[in-house]
Amino acid sequence: VVRRLAHPETPTVLAAFGSTDLLKQRGVDASLLVNYRRLPQFLDVLFRREAHGQFDQLAGLVSEGLLGVKLAGSRAQLQGFSNPETARGTLQQRLRGQPTQPLGLTGLLSTRTALLVHLAAAPARTWPYRARPRPVGPLVDSLGRNAALDSLRATFGGEMAVAYLAAVGAGSRPGRLGLVRCPVPARTARWLARLRRIDGSSPAFTKVGPYEIHPVGFQEAAVLGPLLAAARPAAVGVTASAGVLVGNYLVLSDELTLNAYLADVVAGRTWAQTPAQVAFLQETLPRARLSIFVDTRNSW
Repeated sequence: VVRRLAHPETPTVLAAFGSTDLLKQRGVDASLLVNYRRLPQFLDVLFRREAHGQFDQLAGLVSEGLLGVKLAGSRAQLQGFSNPETARGTLQQRLRGQPTQPLGLTGLLSTRTALLVHLAAAPARTWPYRARPRPVGPLVDSLGRNAALDSLRATFGGEMAVAYLAAVGAGSRPGRLGLVRCPVPARTARWLARLRRIDGSSPAFTKVGPYEIHPVGFQEAAVLGPLLAAARPAAVGVTASAGVLVGNYLVLSDELTLNAYLADVVAGRTWAQTPAQVAFLQETLPRARLSIFVDTRNSW
């Protein structure tokens, strides 16, 4: 407040919508102005930095936004528009030229999903990444592991997401899934097998219904980019220890989480088979660049 009084001429987020009379918006009970460039600093007040750092990059999609809030019975509806971020290197610039996509994960998402962040983007195009080679004696990456990782990333399509699942019991840790679309699953499976051979992983796997859970030896960020990088300190571990192909999607997590998740999928406890969830999704945007879904019942 002191800074605001000392520099009254400094523009605020309101300046971007100076031609809009907020008091004359029809069907709106309140207006919400968001300065996304300041959102990360605001989150620092509410959360520890490592708890929200994974999502700070999403704020780089737009610079400021205007949302109209309408109260309809027991529901609060938000509708509005935002201005794109113009700064170099932001998410907006990285996604340029990539089309919006419908949510293709409805048949894969467990009804225990508490939070879903869905991005219509291909990892290899959005975050060009080269894994650091691991020294192997005097030779570096003599087995071609980095090339295999690059080839694996090339098999991914235009969707990726991170989902957090409700804990299975009191005191247990919530599960986290990394999901990415694979237009040709057979190609993805071949490169996953190639990486297992390079790493010397056991060929053994566990099976839940028709799905095979195989070990993986790479970090999620190595193939999916920073959106699916670990949101916890590195000391806890950042490696996705297992992966499974479910339809046209690769799902990465630890084996315990994948077992519980696949049990839901096999039992039909998914969004696509839940009438209330289907009705809700029909009211959302049919195609979007970024979608965030929160189920507060599961979030607890």
